Amino acid sequence: MQILFGILNVALLGLLIFGAFSFKRKFILYSTIGIMASNVLSNIIYLFTDTYTNPFSTIVNTLLSLLPFLAITFITYCKIYKKDIAFPKHTRFIPAILLICSNFLSNIATSIIHNLSESNTTVGVNVLSSIISSILPAFLLVLLTSRILSEPKPKKEIPNGEYIDLFKHILLLIFTFGIYYLVWIYKTTIYTNNCHNEEYRNPTNKLLLCIFVPFYSIYWVYKTAQRIDKLAKQIGTSSDIATISLILALFVPIVAPIIMQSKINELLKPATHKVAQEPATSTNTTAQNTSSVADELLKFKNLLDQGAITQEEYDKKKTELLNL
Repeated sequence: MQILFGILNVALLGLLIFGAFSFKRKFILYSTIGIMASNVLSNIIYLFTDTYTNPFSTIVNTLLSLLPFLAITFITYCKIYKKDIAFPKHTRFIPAILLICSNFLSNIATSIIHNLSESNTTVGVNVLSSIISSILPAFLLVLLTSRILSEPKPKKEIPNGEYIDLFKHILLLIFTFGIYYLVWIYKTTIYTNNCHNEEYRNPTNKLLLCIFVPFYSIYWVYKTAQRIDKLAKQIGTSSDIATISLILALFVPIVAPIIMQSKINELLKPATHKVAQEPATSTNTTAQNTSSVADELLKFKNLLDQGAITQEEYDKKKTELLNL
């Protein structure tokens, strides 16, 4: 049972990290509530299954462990539903301070409740070790709270994608031991931000999520393939690689980025052809204009030779046509 709750907490923690990196505060809110509920439920089960556990000690420790999460929940809720509340800068330290204080009080309370024959030195060492072990989680809580309180940066100008030879792409995927794949994720995230009516995705955040959150890369492949399909529709091309990319990401992960890059190459080709055709179009237009002026001059020359117009009229028309 404890293993099951451990897996659930890891999944909820991954959801929390995803919400923090992608500025999705509702994900943070729901995952924080889920972590609190999971901890309370696991402690209740542990209380009834372990006859040697002191009930009062378990209840006190559980309540104290909830304090930093309650602070995170309150701050996140206010940022979502009470946007008129302005939090001071030092607010980001509150959950971290509560974490350190809760660990300190938990150790003190445990010592008092059990009233064991431990020396003052042993109690002091336990309290000190709990404070030291809280430093890293407290630092991470400061980063998380800062993320909740901050606002996403405005959308930047998005560069065009990069045409990559498929043979080179495949070799790099195979022989760089995943390093090239991470670089490709970063660049492809930037390119797919060109998709209209879609939320801007920070490439650094997506890269970190793919590295540290289990199975997130599968989700990234599916959502990115969807954006590639939409980019194809924007330029009038058919594309439907989202579903197949998801299946391949699940069972043959190396094939999905090959299919996606192949489609990106197809989308980038029309732009190249368009640029290449523009000079030719311009040349044809110039040639047509030159031919039209020559025909007009020849027509007026014939009229001059026939005596239909005077030399003066001919010179005037010639000046107008040649823009002299």
